[in-house]
Amino acid sequence: MTAEPEPWLPDCAFTGQTTLAPLASCSAEWSAAWLANETLEPDLNWNRGGIDAAFTPQATVNGFALFATPERRLRLASALLGRTLEARHLRTEYDRALLDKLVDRALADLTDRIRQSLSFTSSKLTQPAMRPDSIFRAALRTGNGLDVVHLVTSKSVLIEVARRRAARPRARNPIHSRARAIETQAVELSALVGHTSLSFHDLQELETGDVIALDDQANRPRDLFAGGRLCAKACVEIAANDGRLSLIIERAVNEW
Repeated sequence: MTAEPEPWLPDCAFTGQTTLAPLASCSAEWSAAWLANETLEPDLNWNRGGIDAAFTPQATVNGFALFATPERRLRLASALLGRTLEARHLRTEYDRALLDKLVDRALADLTDRIRQSLSFTSSKLTQPAMRPDSIFRAALRTGNGLDVVHLVTSKSVLIEVARRRAARPRARNPIHSRARAIETQAVELSALVGHTSLSFHDLQELETGDVIALDDQANRPRDLFAGGRLCAKACVEIAANDGRLSLIIERAVNEW
């Protein structure tokens, strides 16, 4: 058996009214057309897990399967006719055949409405025996809470329905200046070479090419600045090389 790939999503993302709304709409329209004085409504949420072996499939459409039992088919027949039916009322085979035909036609119409409402779904229903952790069910119930038909589907189908019914994504906000910090940034490194003391009179007399003596020792480690801010102390050495000054940076790896 090949596993069916599924995106990770919490159950609440696809088991609520987002995926039940189209089925509720189909059920309401179908109830108005077929039922005497009842309106079938689905559960508030899809429930994880398969159904009892007593249920038999009635129809399969767009990844959804309809299940019922003889007792629940009798409940549906009662809702169709507007009177309470019990097994003792079915005295002949003709009675049973007539009710079965009526129920089958009603369920066929409900199936067709689901097909039209969810025409975009294409996933196949996973067999409950194969993937019990991926099966979800919801019941259509009468006004007094009695379940009549159970809908069974797979997680992948519900996710597809939720995706198709999701709203358009919001327009992306402009990138904040802080977000640019993750981009490649140019950083200027500098070091304070040294200090000297000159009088104002000496400064006025300085010309191009004059040499200024520094008070600091040439081999003393200097502080390192990045972007004009101090980022490390005593980690830069200055070396003279062919009339140029080179900065030699030495710093432990865990200090960067």
